[in-house]
Amino acid sequence: MTGGPSSGDDALGVSRGALRTLIAGRSALDNPRLNLVSRADAGEFLAAYGFDLRDPTQRKELQAIRKEAMSFLEEELLPPGAAVPEAVRKMLDVRTLLVWASHTDGSLRQRWACAVLRVMHTCAHAHSFTDLAFGGQVRAAVEARLGPHVTIDEGRTTLGRGADAIPLVRVEFRQPKTLSSVVVKLLAAAENVATEIYDRQGLRFVTRGRLDAFLVVHYLRVHHIVMLANVMPSRCRNTLLDPDWYDAQMARIGPAANSLTRAELVSWLGRLADRHVPTHVASDHNRFSNESFRSIQFTCREMLRLPARDGFPGGRFFFPYEVQILDAKSDAAAREGDASHAAYRERQREAARRRVLGDLV
Repeated sequence: MTGGPSSGDDALGVSRGALRTLIAGRSALDNPRLNLVSRADAGEFLAAYGFDLRDPTQRKELQAIRKEAMSFLEEELLPPGAAVPEAVRKMLDVRTLLVWASHTDGSLRQRWACAVLRVMHTCAHAHSFTDLAFGGQVRAAVEARLGPHVTIDEGRTTLGRGADAIPLVRVEFRQPKTLSSVVVKLLAAAENVATEIYDRQGLRFVTRGRLDAFLVVHYLRVHHIVMLANVMPSRCRNTLLDPDWYDAQMARIGPAANSLTRAELVSWLGRLADRHVPTHVASDHNRFSNESFRSIQFTCREMLRLPARDGFPGGRFFFPYEVQILDAKSDAAAREGDASHAAYRERQREAARRRVLGDLV
């Protein structure tokens, strides 16, 4: 075996790592090297990826991604005192980086080239044209349906009006994710680019108690603020209040519930709900979440329509956004300690660091 680039690992020239990526479910990020034999081969690789180096605009775009990746690597992943080797840091020709990453010698240059390319690959997938083009439209559509149902009066926020109004601590559209947040999330995800980012746009409700979270879900459905039929079942997460527990309480009280006012029934159930310990914890679904963080989360899809224009027929498509509901206790936990968002993101960052850099630092 030489230290030069190679297309494969064995006498047949087969790359076993590439095989596992294509047919065995391994992420391309987890291969220790690439398998390109020359700059010409690397150029064909880039063209198949989507970057035609003969096009000045695409060359410029590729350089912008390289620059973003280098900044992210240095600002987010490298520990103090560590640095990308100058030869790798200053190499502007991505074809050369690809060839270096294909060398079989396992040298520092080879491994650092792989690290840079892992981040470049993730940055390329982190940008979302659809979010830039249509995220604001989704946000406006949901706000238009929700707005008439939210009342803020003398510092008191409610969903709905009258006897059925649900008190809220607050309701808000979350700030769109930054590029850095998206890159960290993708790098930490087991599937990397096969994992779509469904929460670029998100709506958050904070309720006073756990039962109120159930009532918010009910209200959103009854008033068609979210569309039940367009919720993604695989994206539902509930660690706040078990539906089976709710069914059991309603069966337990039975016909006696009809003799109580709504306020009395809500008060009774609310006290029980706040003492209830749900079966599932957040780490069941997300290994970076702390078990003390509890919420209801589900992903909706908003139908958007594109008008016919410039010879294209127009049509419709569905754009995802996330609804998150948590009680005041979980909201407070999300601000400090191990359940805080800052601690959560640091756990993601550490996983991304290990994945990209391995034993380089």
